Amino acid sequence: MNKPTNKIRKNLLPVLLAVAGLLAGGSVSFGAVAFDADFSTYTLGTLNTQNSWAQIGTTATASPIQVIAASGVVPQSIRVTGVASAAQSYRDLPSASRFDPTTGTEAKTFYYVLENFKVIAAMNSTTSTGQGFFALTGTIGGASPTSARLFLRRFGGITTDTTRFDLGLSASGATAVYGTTPLTVGSSYKIVVAYTANPGLANDVVKVYVNPVGLNPAT
Repeated sequence: MNKPTNKIRKNLLPVLLAVAGLLAGGSVSFGAVAFDADFSTYTLGTLNTQNSWAQIGTTATASPIQVIAASGVVPQSIRVTGVASAAQSYRDLPSASRFDPTTGTEAKTFYYVLENFKVIAAMNSTTSTGQGFFALTGTIGGASPTSARLFLRRFGGITTDTTRFDLGLSASGATAVYGTTPLTVGSSYKIVVAYTANPGLANDVVKVYVNPVGLNPAT
């Protein structure tokens, strides 16, 4: 993995935001940017119906994702509110850029990047499993199954900790595995998620990087 290239500017609280593929790169060289969601060009208000973003399904419709004005050094971005039956959004990409981890004959890595990622308040989870809020899917319309799904919870699943949170990752529908590094509510981060699809069965690799520096997100 050489460097993150896709730029998606967001202020986020947990809810699933699904994109059918983002960035495909070979195992050595980087591929082209499939999608750059620069929300500074969007109209303030509901995200759905703008620039091909749409609602996932018809049952969860509460608190649709909003495009919000710039604030300080954070550019115009989107805000996702974690509530019961929260609305979920997706954007389909052209077939040539679509997330497809199953048909390749050589290793291929798909990336997505969240710029200016800020948690305003981490949602309390009574099960300590947190809530998914971003994922890749190869299914038109943003439907399941999802892959490289990013999760968020109060740090360590401790319900009384309102100032810190941690990130978890689910490769393909499995229970999220959380890191051990506490992140701070109200601070901005750059998040890079990489899904490496390897030929064969049950051998794909998913990684998440926080504030990567240089050409390699691992550093």
